[in-house]
Amino acid sequence: MNLLIYCSYLRLSKYPISCFSFFVLFDIFYRVKRRTKDIDQIQDELQAIAEGRRTKSDYLDPDVSGGGQHVCIPCSRVFINAQALGEHEKTKPHKKRLKLIAEPQYTQEEADAAAGLGREK
Repeated sequence: MNLLIYCSYLRLSKYPISCFSFFVLFDIFYRVKRRTKDIDQIQDELQAIAEGRRTKSDYLDPDVSGGGQHVCIPCSRVFINAQALGEHEKTKPHKKRLKLIAEPQYTQEEADAAAGLGREK
């Protein structure tokens, strides 16, 4: 359902929503629509490529622009040509993403310890 139609429906209903609620709903819809892969998923993909379990040719897709030949795996984006990919690799969001991916991956033991479920050493 379209966000504007849904929100206008809520405003005209018996219990109209406030302006704040409208922006909260808009934020939720926007985040779901623009969702990208998580850092640990990207780290797993890059590790699979390094180990040889996956190749760049696995990302070829005739349905996307450029045939999927120019893929930025850290950002989970596909570009139409090599020039656009090269320009993307110079941008700040790409460099930030690379910095996040360079950090070690979290383990289940770390998550349990943060939640207070693990044993202290």
